[in-house]
Amino acid sequence: MTDQADTRRTTTRAIMRDPAFAAGVSDVRNGVPFDYNHLNSWEYERGRLWAYLAPTTNKPNEKRDDYGDSEDADVSDIDR
Repeated sequence: MTDQADTRRTTTRAIMRDPAFAAGVSDVRNGVPFDYNHLNSWEYERGRLWAYLAPTTNKPNEKRDDYGDSEDADVSDIDR
């Protein structure tokens, strides 16, 4: 049996701030095929997966409030 890969603790914030995550998002959104130079980067692969799942209006490092709305969201048409 082979050994498991080394693991380490991390946070969602740290993953999404990693330049490899942004590269993965950018590659997917620009139609670039998988970049094998990032073969050992989980953050790159996570960024690619995130880009497939998240709406294209979501930016990976956009600051959001506790409700998931971006700070510049237009809420003028919401009934209060």
